[in-house]
Amino acid sequence: IPDVGPVGIGYFLSIPSGALVKTYGVSYSQNLVRIPLHEGWNLVGDPFPFSVSFGSSEIEMPNGNRLTVSDAVAQNLMLPYIYEYVAGSYKLQQLPNGNYDAWQAQWLYVVPKNISNYNPKNVLTLLIPPTQSASTGAVRSAKGRAASANDPTVTGPGSWTLRLIARSNDLVDAYNYIGMSSNATNGNDLTKAPKPP
Repeated sequence: IPDVGPVGIGYFLSIPSGALVKTYGVSYSQNLVRIPLHEGWNLVGDPFPFSVSFGSSEIEMPNGNRLTVSDAVAQNLMLPYIYEYVAGSYKLQQLPNGNYDAWQAQWLYVVPKNISNYNPKNVLTLLIPPTQSASTGAVRSAKGRAASANDPTVTGPGSWTLRLIARSNDLVDAYNYIGMSSNATNGNDLTKAPKPP
């Protein structure tokens, strides 16, 4: 079996229909998983045989200090949105709500220090503990509906947001938001997120 890199890195696989795929793995149900993150989009996965709450994960800085996901978002180290690709469509959740789902990969965005010069090296480390989410069933049953807890948050006088869903044949782009917030800036901030790759 080839060494494919650190545990918790997500991958896309494009195969012809009807192909048989066999996967092999090792159970990590007792070990904290450390996932290196670089600036820009990172595809991370839950290697555990159970779902883990986003809120239970931490971000480790290069100096070894640890932050909650909420604190990392507040310090503009990462955007508060996590995307997953399911059945031809992206689904959005807002951190720290939601779960990393077992054996699924999701996109996280680390805010670049210089948008015109990305750092391809590890700048942060995502720490996912082997702690099963208590709300696994509720989150899974709610995935088919619009969850207001996961809509982008806007605050301040005159702020508003509107969700747009675009459909064409069997394609759906369901997580598009327009709006206005007095907290918005010209760059990346908590009121906006670029589309994942």
